[in-house]
Amino acid sequence: MVSAWYRSPDVAFESLGEDIHLLDLRDLSGLLIPRALEGPAAVIWLALGSEEAPLAEETVVGRVAEQFGLEEEDVRAQTVAFLQDLADHGLARLTGNVSG
Repeated sequence: MVSAWYRSPDVAFESLGEDIHLLDLRDLSGLLIPRALEGPAAVIWLALGSEEAPLAEETVVGRVAEQFGLEEEDVRAQTVAFLQDLADHGLARLTGNVSG
């Protein structure tokens, strides 16, 4: 089974210029502190699929590499590490279902 990623449906986000601002809506009684993503982190966020159409990890890596004019091997480790960080914070999810 191929790893596929998507944005958590519990996260609202907005693009402000080249930056992305995330808000985790799971704890509406909490402080709701936004998380700002910029540069490669923002590109990775935008490359993620949706719950209905998760994207293969290789597709996400490919989109990031293309955005920066780099080889996939040059961005793979950092991209996967950031995807895992997003998952650890409940902002992205991993599934075995794949979409192009």
